[in-house]
Amino acid sequence: VNASMYDRATTLYEALMTAVRLSSSKQPVCILSEGLYPGDIQVVETMASHTDLKIVRLPLVRGRSDAAALGQLLAEYPETVAVAFAQTTHFGCLEDVDLLTDTIQRSPALAVAVVDPLLLGPGGLKAPANFGDRGADMFVAEGQHLALAPNFGGPGLGIFGIRFNKDVKTHIRS
Repeated sequence: VNASMYDRATTLYEALMTAVRLSSSKQPVCILSEGLYPGDIQVVETMASHTDLKIVRLPLVRGRSDAAALGQLLAEYPETVAVAFAQTTHFGCLEDVDLLTDTIQRSPALAVAVVDPLLLGPGGLKAPANFGDRGADMFVAEGQHLALAPNFGGPGLGIFGIRFNKDVKTHIRS
């Protein structure tokens, strides 16, 4: 886990670029759920605008990511290297993180979960390591609200985590 990123939006972009670097794709695609905070999507699209990274949006159904559309997008874009979704959408709806993670991991793409660290405490929401059968491959979060004082007016910090264990030894932030 790394907590020295600028904010959640730039940390999300870094997670997507890490997925690109871990893949061998010549024309990488990342799918972003429209349940992500709109400002985060705008930052990612802006940062990706002059790169080879193609950003595709996953639509919502009743405030949650459309799992059927996700399967279709993964089939339509075989060069997908990552799919990012929020555990809690910007509408306040809880995603079916198990279904999304398992659907993503049936493809070569990596599952990138955007979480709120305050909601992961005891009795709270499921930790990204427990999403689906294997857990999310990466997670990002915003750390400003962890009782940190603003530093020179800055937004706080982005938190980035990536799976690295005996089963997945090549996934590091490169």
